[in-house]
Amino acid sequence: MFAAMIDIDALPRREATEVKNKWGVVTRQVKAVGRMAITNRKEVELVVMSAEEYRRLMVKVGEAESQQQRTLAQLTARFEEKLSNLQNPGAPKRLDNFFATEGQAAAGPIAGADF
Repeated sequence: MFAAMIDIDALPRREATEVKNKWGVVTRQVKAVGRMAITNRKEVELVVMSAEEYRRLMVKVGEAESQQQRTLAQLTARFEEKLSNLQNPGAPKRLDNFFATEGQAAAGPIAGADF
């Protein structure tokens, strides 16, 4: 789906109190880097990202959702095709014949020295 996941521990960090007291500095850094982890007592509580980073991320999410919908539609079509084959006249008999011959050798040449 995504080329690379960014480890939250690898993000630049700022303590929540620093964010509160120096919001202007933090916003400039976030715009420069794209995202930043906000910590409280050294534990990451939030990730702040620039509007541009958010837009980029949402485009990727949209693309992934579109691909997922296409894949689901293809699988649904294959399932519907197989189901319609089972509803054709003669399908129950073909299934019975298939299961009756399961495990038996198929008619035809037998591999050997002359094969």
